[in-house]
Amino acid sequence: MKKLLPIILTFIISFTGRTQSPLQQRLEFLRLSLENKYGWVGNFDSLTGIATVYQDGYMGYIDTNSRIILPLAYSTRDFSDGLGIYHDPTQKSIKVIDKKARLIKEYKNLSSLLGFKNGLSIFSTPSAVGLLYGVMDLRGNIIIKNQYPYIEKISEKYYLVNSNKVGAGVINAAGDTVIPVRYIINYIDTTDLHFIGYRPDAGYGSFASSGKMIKYLGKEFYPETNHIEGIPHFQRDSVFILKNQFLSAGSKMALVNLDFDTIVPMGKYKLAAVNEGMVCYYDSVPSGNKARDSLVAKCGFLNNKGAIVIPARYDFAIYFTEGLCSVQENKKWGYINKEGKLVIPFQFDSALPFHMGYAKVKIKDDFFIIDRKGKMVMKSKSY
Repeated sequence: MKKLLPIILTFIISFTGRTQSPLQQRLEFLRLSLENKYGWVGNFDSLTGIATVYQDGYMGYIDTNSRIILPLAYSTRDFSDGLGIYHDPTQKSIKVIDKKARLIKEYKNLSSLLGFKNGLSIFSTPSAVGLLYGVMDLRGNIIIKNQYPYIEKISEKYYLVNSNKVGAGVINAAGDTVIPVRYIINYIDTTDLHFIGYRPDAGYGSFASSGKMIKYLGKEFYPETNHIEGIPHFQRDSVFILKNQFLSAGSKMALVNLDFDTIVPMGKYKLAAVNEGMVCYYDSVPSGNKARDSLVAKCGFLNNKGAIVIPARYDFAIYFTEGLCSVQENKKWGYINKEGKLVIPFQFDSALPFHMGYAKVKIKDDFFIIDRKGKMVMKSKSY
């Protein structure tokens, strides 16, 4: 059987800035400890207490008692709606099971089934032009015809769809077109469907759901994709980074709000990630070398109004999660809070963002998991 690689999106879907419950933190501690035994373990489902587990190219399911519910011999999807999904290559089918691994439903002729939420799941089937996606219910009834190269649920009412040839648009839960498939959509408000994007005949701007341009930006400006939250959703911070060219290298950047009002002028700083109301920026500051008057690039943080909250004094920074951010100074990493106070000293050779109360760090050749106080709670495998 051909080995399958998991798609690991732990950080992108989890950095919400919300306080984690004690249960969530206990489950995260368990997940991290199990990763010392297995190649990778997904987040535990809050309803069933089951997580995807991966080892040597294969996937299965594990519960909070560390019992294997489904052998590691398949390709699986995370549990949702109390149901798990896996591809059975011996039967050439996709199977749906409950938390005790009992078969609920089996589908033939599907290429993928992404997971049920409120009784519906995105699915795909093969075609002459590649996989085409639609939406179906548990019984197999097609709710939205499988005719799109890409589809993503963005709210209970709407789906973002994409055509490889003409762009993206939005359909409703019945499959009716709301926004024609003709745009590059960078961010979209899932309540009134006004969006920021690009239309070939008009350029970049903000558009109403009717397609009418609300505010014109131009053809030579490019909204930066937020790699923390992903697309096509509006950032919670209501600001985003704008570039004057497609590639980030050598580009000038500005910070604007969702109405395209300028917060930080183009070219004033080099801007990096935006999260939890904090914008990482780089500025040229005096090197402190008395022998020569020179400038070096250092980073700090702005708030979403453009004001400097933490001056540019660090060599590098990642981004804030759960109120903390890993920063580098003199080749060592530590963690600061949103006031710029160093709360975990510079002692690590690398340090990842916090997730569910824990973070992975490296000291020399060893990896550890630390808590929010900087205490090493367990050894860990490499990244």
